[in-house]
Amino acid sequence: MPRPVSIFLLLLIYLPLQAGAELTPEAQLALTSLRPGERERLEKAAGPLERLPLYRATLFVDPVRREVSGTVAVLWYPKGKSSVDLSFRVTPNSTRADLVKFSRATVNGVAVTLEQPEPTLYRVRIDQNPQSSVGSLIELTLLAKVPEAAEGSDALSVDAASLHREKSDYGAFSAAPEVLNLTGLVPLVAPLRADGTMVAGPSGVGDFGTADPSLFLVSVVVPQGYEAVSSGTALGEVPEPSGKVRFSFGLAGARDFPLLVTRGYQTLTAKVGDITVESRCLPQDVATGQQVLAVATGALTEFQKHLGPYPLSTFRVVETRLTGGAGGMEFPGLVTVSTGLYRGTQDPLASLGLGGLGALGGPGGPLAGLLPDVKGLMGQTLEFTVAHEVAHQYFAMLVGSDPIDE
Repeated sequence: MPRPVSIFLLLLIYLPLQAGAELTPEAQLALTSLRPGERERLEKAAGPLERLPLYRATLFVDPVRREVSGTVAVLWYPKGKSSVDLSFRVTPNSTRADLVKFSRATVNGVAVTLEQPEPTLYRVRIDQNPQSSVGSLIELTLLAKVPEAAEGSDALSVDAASLHREKSDYGAFSAAPEVLNLTGLVPLVAPLRADGTMVAGPSGVGDFGTADPSLFLVSVVVPQGYEAVSSGTALGEVPEPSGKVRFSFGLAGARDFPLLVTRGYQTLTAKVGDITVESRCLPQDVATGQQVLAVATGALTEFQKHLGPYPLSTFRVVETRLTGGAGGMEFPGLVTVSTGLYRGTQDPLASLGLGGLGALGGPGGPLAGLLPDVKGLMGQTLEFTVAHEVAHQYFAMLVGSDPIDE
């Protein structure tokens, strides 16, 4: 059964986005994702909360057809110019130009021309009073086709030739029967450097951590039996008249909005002070999921001692398919870890894409003596990867560094 959500939250979820300078109900919902005291720290670091970019999205996911449709609205505030070309970065299109398409753009309710100067950029023209405290509300209609996950994406095998031949997103935008990874589906305003030039688009390496700290309020409608997973506060699950289920999330001070849709996953939880740590994994990987939970809580405990408080009230680690040998990927408030790593200590040969050699590691097989060492190495790799991804919560997710440019 869906978890209950209050009538108050239901009303706020469906409120229209207002283009005023007051702290909107949507912004207030996004700010519930922060721990006590972090709201003040965010305002000190990023400026007035009522002027942070506010993203609002409603997405409808069809896992069978691997399609996503919906709308994205962005409340953007003047930054000293009367007219500006506002560009949105659409990272999934870096590997294939037609994966995510936007259309029917409006600015403050008026239809405008939507340009696409390159596959990963959409651009609209905004005319605004730089002295105004009223933001510009940009709305876009979205349609996306999610490619199937690559064969063998549940292992750690690497096709070195393909990595050199074409730009890879390591499976960050792909669909498998048990999980849809929808990284980059919510487009972000492309950040500018201090000299006014645009930060480079995705290159196949580096973090998605250069966008301005922003507020997000996103609802995701999925069929029964599926679950939407993202960062921040899970605002509830609401049954739809169609029989589907709407999941809603609020997230504050984030430079990206990760989104996954899972089926049949289990959730393990632990506490680090007032922070809830979640480990989400497939049932057959629960033993590894427990290890992941222990490493994540330990790492978060230690990093807070040395690097400062983690700002969100929830931190999630989610098992997902990744390709190109990637062990994990980092986002604000959520990291993903490769299914291949989850299964590395159970069946290291299969995890490395060598399942056909399994008999060689059986009793009396020529590799039998090596398996304990390989399992130990895979366990260490899993531990390192989880701790590494937790560390990314600080760099680049909080700091906002650009590893490609630097």
